[in-house]
Amino acid sequence: WNVGTDYGTYENCKKVLYISAEMTPDRISARMDAIAGKFNSRIIRSKKDLKQLKEAKQKAIKSWELVRLAGGDVIIPKLGVISPQMVLDLINTHKPDFVVCDAMYRFVIPGMGKDWRGDAEIVRSIANIARITNTPILGTTQLSRASEKGNYDLGDISFTDASGQEASIVLAAWNMPSHPNSIIIKTLKARDGVKHGQVE
Repeated sequence: WNVGTDYGTYENCKKVLYISAEMTPDRISARMDAIAGKFNSRIIRSKKDLKQLKEAKQKAIKSWELVRLAGGDVIIPKLGVISPQMVLDLINTHKPDFVVCDAMYRFVIPGMGKDWRGDAEIVRSIANIARITNTPILGTTQLSRASEKGNYDLGDISFTDASGQEASIVLAAWNMPSHPNSIIIKTLKARDGVKHGQVE
């Protein structure tokens, strides 16, 4: 949605299914509220300034009302161990416009170990789900903690082989210690090509 100086204009909002193998629904909701209400999510976590917390939550409630009136929503299921089949079932149930699979490196496939074969099958299965349901899916994984060079390539991410083969687009996002409030986003792979370093 397009958030302006106040609550902005909300048009053509989308329904997003957010599946996380790392964060609890409460933590995800707090971050989503911070985005919707345009405030720092630390306000909710700290709970020190009750007046500021109340104002922040009121902003979030108002923003979510406008988002939902424009057809948008965020669905955050409470899950334990997550498999690709569960992702497919949730997509068929909720019919989202967009799916986020957070911490995909923690997903599992019953009967398969947590090695490169299992990782490849997870990414392959999620990519197939995106194709058969015609639903865009964004999967997140980790950059290598060992790589502190300030620039990353495809070989520096978890699921390197699987992501390199199956993903349509691979982006890396990180911040530099010298610029802690800035995020660098680099296109590591774009199956359909890139223009000036950005996905077309």
